[in-house]
Amino acid sequence: MWFEPFSIVLALLPLASYLLLLGAIRLFSQPLVTSGGRDLAALSVALVGWVAIGPMELFFPGAAAATLGPYVWLCLLLFFILSVTLVILSLPPRLVIYGASAPEVLDPLLEAARRLDPASQLDRGERQVWMPTLKIRLRVDGHHNFDISQIAAFEQHLNPAFWRQLLGGLRHEIRSAPTASRWGGLGMLAFGMLFLGGVLLVVWLQPGELAAGFRQWLWR
Repeated sequence: MWFEPFSIVLALLPLASYLLLLGAIRLFSQPLVTSGGRDLAALSVALVGWVAIGPMELFFPGAAAATLGPYVWLCLLLFFILSVTLVILSLPPRLVIYGASAPEVLDPLLEAARRLDPASQLDRGERQVWMPTLKIRLRVDGHHNFDISQIAAFEQHLNPAFWRQLLGGLRHEIRSAPTASRWGGLGMLAFGMLFLGGVLLVVWLQPGELAAGFRQWLWR
């Protein structure tokens, strides 16, 4: 099934959309601040096609398909969503920033932290922000040459409301923060356009085989 037209489209179309979107954000827009859970959910959507033609195909429940017909794919999709949700809930909370390197995030993070704790202090060398009143220490992870960075806390089991407030404050502060021009999104755009071109080529050259592959994939 790997080289069938429908398998190619199913695997590459979500991934191409993900790469094009993030590449455009990194090149043409303000830095994007999101939660780690949303970032992982977006990545899961990008890879859902690969999961469908890989593990789902390998462990396809033929007996259930004989009873449920194409609705078995709804059950598999629900299982995939629940699995991703379990992974997201089990990982420590974090914030992800696209379009700003770790050093560029430090000052906006300090200002966002001072919204929650006016006594917040910045350790630029360690890339950490200490919030003494709340007794929370934040760290910024990421390479100074890459325009992707993350914010995590040393303390575990922090209130989700804290992360929501920090996310909102950081989004506000980073809009006015200076960031250097970066070209890291070019690679994502290039691969996204390459994958999208492959999908369009398959659709144009083999529309009949694509439709037949979809019917065969849906009805087992």
